[in-house]
Amino acid sequence: MKDLPRIILLTILYAFQGLPIGLFLSTVPILFKKYLTYAEIGVIMMCTLPFSLKVLWSPFVDVYYFPSFGKRKSWIVPTQLLMSLILYYLSSNIEPMLEHKEVYTLTVIFNFFIFVITCQDIAVDSWAVEILHAENASYASTCQSVGQRIGMFISTSMFIALHSVEFCNNYVYTLPGDEPVLTLKTFMMVWSNVQLAVTLYIMVFVSEASPHQSVKQEEKSEEYGLKQVFMILGDVAKNRNIQTYFVFRCLLIGTMVINYNLGSVYLTNDLKFPAEKLSVIQVALAPVEILSSFISGYLSSAKPFRYCYTFYLICATISTYTILILFGFFAVTESGETSYSTIAHVIVLSIISTISSSCLDTANFSVIFQICDKRVSGVYITLLATVSNLSMYVHKLYIFQLVEYIGLFWSQGILTGIAVVGAIWMRKRVLELDELPKEAWNVSDSILKKVKQQ
Repeated sequence: MKDLPRIILLTILYAFQGLPIGLFLSTVPILFKKYLTYAEIGVIMMCTLPFSLKVLWSPFVDVYYFPSFGKRKSWIVPTQLLMSLILYYLSSNIEPMLEHKEVYTLTVIFNFFIFVITCQDIAVDSWAVEILHAENASYASTCQSVGQRIGMFISTSMFIALHSVEFCNNYVYTLPGDEPVLTLKTFMMVWSNVQLAVTLYIMVFVSEASPHQSVKQEEKSEEYGLKQVFMILGDVAKNRNIQTYFVFRCLLIGTMVINYNLGSVYLTNDLKFPAEKLSVIQVALAPVEILSSFISGYLSSAKPFRYCYTFYLICATISTYTILILFGFFAVTESGETSYSTIAHVIVLSIISTISSSCLDTANFSVIFQICDKRVSGVYITLLATVSNLSMYVHKLYIFQLVEYIGLFWSQGILTGIAVVGAIWMRKRVLELDELPKEAWNVSDSILKKVKQQ
């Protein structure tokens, strides 16, 4: 495949986004829950706010750059360097700050880090559309889904496993040891250096120009100013079809927010399920997760909204089952250890959950890239990605406090009830989105005409 080097590079760049997200949202809560309450974990998880607001600064990323260096590289290179520096700083400071409950200071740092990632994400999303040949354009969503999952896998399952002395003694060391293979400090420092090396490679050796684009086409795509970009964003935001999909996603994603954000923390801390066993399960499922993303990218191409609707229901059911059934009837032996039947239950549920969530994420990315108006691809993709992230973030504004006040099970029950009503109410409208012509998603010609006149 002639685009294979570019696909690999895009996957690596998306992996750099997934690593800190997995670290902040999963690994830190699991390892440091003994120092933190659920409300404090909720404060830390608010660090994803920039993903829900990136549409506000996406015009600046699209408009301001150094022509001699490249429109996308002007943002990718400096943001990558900054991400590497922040990882290096946190490698020595994150553990003491968590132990001393400096939650708000850490949240500010995490928010700034995620803000930098969003700037890189805006540039990479647009670059993905531009550097792949037309016949390989569908791989852009696969690069995003697979890359982010690889990054999150490395910073969660793989790191937690290699951070566990018990896991290392059972599966890594030939002789028992007292120290894990990786500490948090070592892991973050190594990743900082890897990211620095890749960034320097991009800066020196990677050409931004796509081989199938003419110079004239490239110059044409760079003509929008700030005012024009905001006009385009406003028109896209008014699109009733996009509003319909956002409302539906927001309703259904509510059933998953507790499981996705607190499931592993509750399982390993409150229910005392061994973290190293959970890591072994997740490490074993990594190939399944990546394979599911590739298969889903192919299967969702014909009827993406029907496919999404189906997997939203499946993922909502699995999340509800996990909280109300698995956690509600968690079985342990008389000695207080997790029973074999419970371990088997967790394994089976993890397999089903991994496949379904991978399929859903890839299908959601596929929807974004398929309905994108390629005349304004960078702005359009950024807005849709922002809407997608916002549908998850709005639930974080209340869910952790709700769990603190009324508990995990009542919270899940209420959100599931709301989602059931929403899924029935919106089913026909969501499925009809597959029948709409491509033009129904495009920026209106009148807006584009006004943009060109200014």
